[in-house]
Amino acid sequence: MNYKESLLNMIDIAIDNKSKYIAVVVVNANSKGRELIINPTDNFDYKKEYYNNAYDDTLKLKACKDISIVAFAHDSDLSQLAYKLRYWL
Repeated sequence: MNYKESLLNMIDIAIDNKSKYIAVVVVNANSKGRELIINPTDNFDYKKEYYNNAYDDTLKLKACKDISIVAFAHDSDLSQLAYKLRYWL
């Protein structure tokens, strides 16, 4: 399984588990810090389609290879979500 498949699978698991949030950590070579992007349940289907179309198998943005997703998680508790991604922030 490649990285993109893992991300898409995580979104499916979040849907099945009725998680309230999915999050990705994004690195931009032109920025100093990493970005934490959190999406609520209502956006899961859209974000799954977006990530599938906009990112390659290594989770680099197709339109700009300087941008990539380096971590992702799901949870219903924002503090737990941040805890899961703490090493990437």
